[in-house]
Amino acid sequence: MEIINAIQTTGVLIGFFTIIVVARQKPSESQKILMLASCCAFISILGYTLEINAVSREAMLLGLKMGYVGKAYVQLFFFVFMMSYCKVPFSKKFIVFCFAYNSLLLLTILTCEYHGLYYKNIHIEYDSMFPVLSFGKGICYWLFM
Repeated sequence: MEIINAIQTTGVLIGFFTIIVVARQKPSESQKILMLASCCAFISILGYTLEINAVSREAMLLGLKMGYVGKAYVQLFFFVFMMSYCKVPFSKKFIVFCFAYNSLLLLTILTCEYHGLYYKNIHIEYDSMFPVLSFGKGICYWLFM
């Protein structure tokens, strides 16, 4: 478990320093988009680190949800950064649609205790190196993947 914590902590530190490096660059549209993507990636890995170090179901679920706050948008922001940086034209309507779609799925994740749309039967399994959340997958899970 110590090795996994060391790897996760290293990832969190790299994510934090990435944010600092990006923040210190010359302000531009691309820099702002990369900053958003970097923050989302940082939130995602920080959430996962909190999840695997949690000792209760509620704390694990909170870490999981925090991670999804980052995961929901990181790919979208990296896509927008790549297209902007490479000067490839893209539809703003498509980006708005993707943002709305990801936001709707994130809402189902953040409220998963109250319905079975994303996760079903959330419980802890203890048969691995550390306790992990286990769940049945609802319809929205497959829409996000």
